Amino acid sequence: LLSGGALIFFIFRGCFSFDYFPALSFRQPDVLGCLAFGLYALLCAAPLFYNLWEEKRWNCLHSKI
Repeated sequence: LLSGGALIFFIFRGCFSFDYFPALSFRQPDVLGCLAFGLYALLCAAPLFYNLWEEKRWNCLHSKI
């Protein structure tokens, strides 16, 4: 929830804005934009981290049997 809220804040600040017509152009990268893209990448990778954590937990519980 915290990541999603922060990403909504970054969207309203214009960190993810770019023009695509007639030519593709991005905003100049700044610290806030880099933080926004890093947070978005972390949010996209959250299911991967969760699956790795579950697999490690399962192996730990399975080894105790």
